[in-house]
This record gives sequence, structure tokens and C-alpha cells, in this order.
Amino acid sequence: MIKTIESTIPGREGDSLKPASNHYPALDALRGVAALVVVLHHVAAFFLYAYPLTALAVPLWAIHRYGHPAVVIFFVLSGFVLMSSTIGRPEVSFKSFVTRRVFRIYPAFYVTLAVAATAAVAIEVRPFAELGGYWNGAIPEFVWLDLLRASTLLLWIGNLTVLPIVWSLIHEMRFSLLFPMLARIAKQQRMAFAALTFTGLLASFGVQVIMGGGHLFLGTDLLTSLAITAFYLPMFAVGMLAAFYYDRRVAFSPGWKLELVIILAAAILLYLDVDAVSACASVALIILLVCRNWLSRLFSTAPLVWLGRVSYSLYLVHFPILFYAAWLFRGKTEAQFALGLALAVIVSFVAAWFLSEFVEHKAKNLGRRTSTISA
Repeated sequence: MIKTIESTIPGREGDSLKPASNHYPALDALRGVAALVVVLHHVAAFFLYAYPLTALAVPLWAIHRYGHPAVVIFFVLSGFVLMSSTIGRPEVSFKSFVTRRVFRIYPAFYVTLAVAATAAVAIEVRPFAELGGYWNGAIPEFVWLDLLRASTLLLWIGNLTVLPIVWSLIHEMRFSLLFPMLARIAKQQRMAFAALTFTGLLASFGVQVIMGGGHLFLGTDLLTSLAITAFYLPMFAVGMLAAFYYDRRVAFSPGWKLELVIILAAAILLYLDVDAVSACASVALIILLVCRNWLSRLFSTAPLVWLGRVSYSLYLVHFPILFYAAWLFRGKTEAQFALGLALAVIVSFVAAWFLSEFVEHKAKNLGRRTSTISA
């Protein structure tokens, strides 16, 4: 069912969620759910590699498989949200935009980076047979040069030990620097932008198929790292494209049965763990969430909106805490190790709330004021 906002009464079924605003609470919640999936992905990884014969192997591997697609959701969401913020509003200068992004991303990141470096120094970052391949293979050593490179959020890194999620932030920051130019192209040459976006998605799909389904992170040098940013850029761009073509004056309600089919199809496509396919599934979920339906109402409830509010901080802080818990509970029984990881998740939520309230959002507000003054 399709209706125009002008022909409906606000609040009735079929209306777009917050049609007069470019901000959608349900999308904040989607970002929060994606962050939680990444947390559970890392919990599953630590547990499965330490106890590969666990009776929980099947569900844990299923959770683990959704980790990388959740990061793709972040990329698509960023493109959608940033593009939505420009529609129907005066153009913001490059300086003001970058100022806001820097205050949005860097302060909370630097606090987490300091904590991660402290954790790496405080504990024994070395191989432990009882922790299995995830610790011993993916986290071999702490490299100070990687820490310095990571602090820019623009240069490539090798392996940052206790903060591996930095790879996605580096691509995200590069997208931010390109966004003003991409937004202008999308508005002035929309068909060319759409054609380039879908060509890029097809190319990314082809690259991953040739790789045999492997994931790309940052590479081992700057040139390779920039090439990998180009690999993910179409996923950011398709979010921009969805925002540009989605008309928020029109309420789209396919009915709950079709909505369930779309959700199930998106879940299956995300499980395939092919990045270009995950991006398309992400667009479907985003469009559903910006329409007035049962799913958008569910994702606009207070607990999920709160999860969205702390999502960036949760994404940052959870791994150093899990890393420490795995080290602390190494060699324990399976139940004790599971308890240690569960406690680490709880601590991660507390730390995320603290970082979100006292660093992230204060810095974000300061960035808005600073960008207004400097404009």
C-alpha cells in the first residue's frame, strides 16, 4: 500500500516514520543491533577457538557468520544517514562537515585506543595454546607502529592486537572525506552516480567471488589499503543512493506478510556473507525501517533506541574487554570461560554507556557548535 503523507493523518498505519525530519530513530536502533551482533561475533570467536568441541558450536558459528555483514550494514547506514541529512537543506561547507565528523569519531576512539594500549601492555600478549587459533593466529603481537598509524584513522595498519575493529573506522573516515564530493555528484548527475554505484557493487562481488568468499580488511601497505576502501565504497554509495531516491513524503506499507518475507530474505542474504549482497539486503532493511510499520515501531522502542545511542561506543570498547576476559579466564572450564565472556559483555555495556554519555555525545555537540562558528 502506498499513500502520500499529505493524504493521511500523522500516526496512522501507513505514514512514514517522522516524515518532517531527516532523523529516523529506528535506524539508530538498527545500528545498535548491528553493533551487538559484532560483539556476539567476537564472543563466539573467542569461545569457539578455545572450545571447538562445545555443544553450542552450531548456533555460535551461525552468530559468528553475521559479524562481517553487520559491518557492511554500518557502511550502508552511514551513506543513507549522511545523504538524508543533506536533502532539503542548505549545502554545508567541506570544512564544517569534516569538523563534525572528526568530533563525532575521534574523541571516543582516542579514549578507547588509550585503554586498548594499556590493556596490551598490562597483560601477556603472546600465544596461549588453551585460547586456540583466534588468539594465537589473529592476535599475535602488539605493534606500536600500528598504534601510531591507527591514531590517524586514515593510514593502513597491520594488526592492532586488542582493537582490530579499527579497520572499519579507517574506511569510514575515508568515506567521510569523499562524501561532500559524492553528494554533489549524486545530486547533479544522479543517473551516472547510480550507474557507477551498481557497477562498483558488481565489481566488489566479482572480487570477492574470485577470492573464494574471503574478507578484505586493510592490506599490508597504503596502496592496497586504498584499493580495499574502493572495494567497500559502493556499499557506502548504495546507502546514499537509497536515501536520495527514497521519498519520505510517500508512505510505503507492503503489509506484514510481505514485510516478514523481506526480513527473512534479508537475513538469508546476510548469512551468505558476500559483501555486495549484504549491502543490498541492508538497503531493504533500511527502507522497511523508515516506513511506518510494526518493524519500525519495534525498532523505535526505548531499549533499542538506547542501544543505538551507545552503538558506536559499544563497537569501540567491547573487544579490549573481551580480550582481557579471555586472557583472565584462559585454561578454565568451558562454563567458567563462558561466564567470563558473559561478564565481559556486561562490562562492555557499562563502559559503552559511560563513553557515550561523557565523551562521544559531548564531543559530538561540541563539534556542531565548532562547525557553526567556523562556517
